[in-house]
Amino acid sequence: MNPYRLALVLTLISLTGCVKDESSAPTGQVVASIGGDEITLTELQLEVGPMTTTDPATQKQIQFQALQNLLNRHLLAAAASADKLDQTPLAAMVKRKAEQLALVELLQQKLRSSVPRPSREEAEQYIASHPASFAQRRIFLVDQAVATNVPVAVVRAMEPLTTMEQIEALLAQNKIQANHTVGVIDALAIDAVAADKIAALAPGAVFVSPSADGVRINRVRETQIQPVTGDDAIRIATEALLSRRTNAQVGQQLEAIVKAGMAKVKYNAAFTPPAAKPAKAQPTG
Repeated sequence: MNPYRLALVLTLISLTGCVKDESSAPTGQVVASIGGDEITLTELQLEVGPMTTTDPATQKQIQFQALQNLLNRHLLAAAASADKLDQTPLAAMVKRKAEQLALVELLQQKLRSSVPRPSREEAEQYIASHPASFAQRRIFLVDQAVATNVPVAVVRAMEPLTTMEQIEALLAQNKIQANHTVGVIDALAIDAVAADKIAALAPGAVFVSPSADGVRINRVRETQIQPVTGDDAIRIATEALLSRRTNAQVGQQLEAIVKAGMAKVKYNAAFTPPAAKPAKAQPTG
């Protein structure tokens, strides 16, 4: 949002929303006010989230947009309340769901924050164990056949096939169309174990990877070596290990909480699920 426009919006808000002193404007930790309700710097920082840029002008623009989002949400919610939409049974259920999701996210944040960072020695061992992602980092240029809405049975039938032609024939037999393209796969952008397996493939071999709504059948056309070493390698390895460790530990803790709580659940007879293992609780974000 244009900063001059934002300044005008805030000025109008301060003039129309302040009852006690129409000439006053928010100061200090209050970044804006609407009809007596205040938006604090802490709320703005929460709305912005982690900054991915160090440019001061860009950071300021992000703050302006985040503040406008807060103002928009406040004004629209106030309009809904004025229309008494917050007093409906549906509103109660929507609020309950939103509160539960927020609390689950806070729980996951707490659990993630307690996961210890890997040591430098662990990072060095990880680097040594996965040369295709570090000392011999691969950049794979691949021929790809992209197919959507592929049944699970067809995906399984691809597993023993070893050439692109065989897989394309299988797709054709099942009347599944594939679009052809050329892609680039950076070993650092995928799981290190997967990168090691791709690097070990024979020339012309194929491998299947999931896409947004289907599968990609890949055949390596060319491989380039672009090593990552030193502090850069340590940093990348540390973050990869931390992400893997966090997902595993948080997932286990969430699963334990759900498992313990399920013992207290009582079902309506019409909704009693068949005897089966409960779905695992997966961390989000």
